[in-house]
Amino acid sequence: EVVSPSKKPGPGQIRNSNGPALRAQVLMAGGHCPAYIHLPDNPEAIREAILANTGADLMIFSGGVSVGDHDYVKEVLDELGMELMFWKVRQRPGKPLAFGRLGNTLVLGLPGNPVSSSTCFMMYGKPIIQALLGAREPDAGERAVLLEDVQKVSNLHYFARGILRQDAEGRSVVSLTGPQGSNLFGSVVKANCILHLPEGVALVEKGTLMRVDRLSW
Repeated sequence: EVVSPSKKPGPGQIRNSNGPALRAQVLMAGGHCPAYIHLPDNPEAIREAILANTGADLMIFSGGVSVGDHDYVKEVLDELGMELMFWKVRQRPGKPLAFGRLGNTLVLGLPGNPVSSSTCFMMYGKPIIQALLGAREPDAGERAVLLEDVQKVSNLHYFARGILRQDAEGRSVVSLTGPQGSNLFGSVVKANCILHLPEGVALVEKGTLMRVDRLSW
């Protein structure tokens, strides 16, 4: 059960990291976010919160958009008439990602896992905010040489957490932060970039020129 960041977790509890982290990411992207709301797994409470915030340009959810027994967010949004533009993406982390429109409000549903939530915000939430602020073209990222072989599932695009630097020859090079499990938030804390490992290959070989996106922290 998720509890307030200021509360000492008891058995079966974990502090709410996604709320403060996502609010900070919104502010760094140039958005305005006075507070975050922590909702119970209760459809009526979720419905009330949505209706109270439909004046926003963008509404972001973390968790509740997958197919678990208590994932009510997408169900409530569907009942309220959200136009669903897509749900689920062939990517890791963050497959159960949703995007739609409720009236004039854009809705981005992020996974509840902290690694997936923060990473998918960088790939989807930040570009949305930048577009709302008037950016004409999305950031195309940079290119860097991969310093190690990376094994992956071939039919998924990976957003790996990486360390981007200059080598002795002045080249931009990138390596992984270490193990990339979606439960390992240390992979995000150590990273200064997101490394794109493309769909369609099971082994990305050392020396490959890769796309990287710098992180803002």
